[in-house]
Amino acid sequence: MRQSAVMKAMLRGTIALAPMLVLWQVTSLLVEPFFWPNIATVVAELAKLLDPAALMPHTLTSLSEFLIGYITAAIVGVALGVALARSTVVRLTLGTLVSCLAVTPLAALAPLMGVWFGGAGIAGEATLAFIAAVFPIACAITEKAKEPLSNSQPRSAAPARSLDVGRAIVGGLRIGVPPALVAVVICEMVASGHGLGYLMLNAAVRLNVAMVVSTFIAIAVPGVVLTRILAAIEGRLWSW
Repeated sequence: MRQSAVMKAMLRGTIALAPMLVLWQVTSLLVEPFFWPNIATVVAELAKLLDPAALMPHTLTSLSEFLIGYITAAIVGVALGVALARSTVVRLTLGTLVSCLAVTPLAALAPLMGVWFGGAGIAGEATLAFIAAVFPIACAITEKAKEPLSNSQPRSAAPARSLDVGRAIVGGLRIGVPPALVAVVICEMVASGHGLGYLMLNAAVRLNVAMVVSTFIAIAVPGVVLTRILAAIEGRLWSW
């Protein structure tokens, strides 16, 4: 039953993607390849990003930076969000600050990461990913799990309340994916000499549009996959 549902979801996704690919290919025939490459050219550039002898180290670097920053932000953000939701003292002390930082484009601190970390290694990018994601995660969890279970509520309501908190946590984790990914890319563009963001900027300077498009796809895939997984988990929790 579940396999059938998964297959149907994959089929719907493929059907939805097909018109976009057709439009892409038709457009590439009408526009100069310099401005818009065809699918085959972009696939060839994508292959280089997965070639250990070519550009795969850049791909793995970006993925590592994202995962380190995001996982750290998830751990701290969940703890902070639950504390804000459950403790009036914590909420009154930190709530306004967290709410403000959650809507602040903290990825703009990328030049500062270059100053602090000298553009070397993955520390700067991972740190910026953490900073960019931790506050949206905490704020989302706080908003969705703000009311704790009171003593006046029946004991039977406790499992439902725990499920609500679980949904809030998964929803917060889902919201934290895009800012972490964006932060990594911007930091690589501004203050780094490695990673997919660096490759994209370098390709743009060299007017290699196919490489720009391929690096964009490579950057988007981990975010889309992780977001879809978390959305599916959140949907399962809501179905209970």
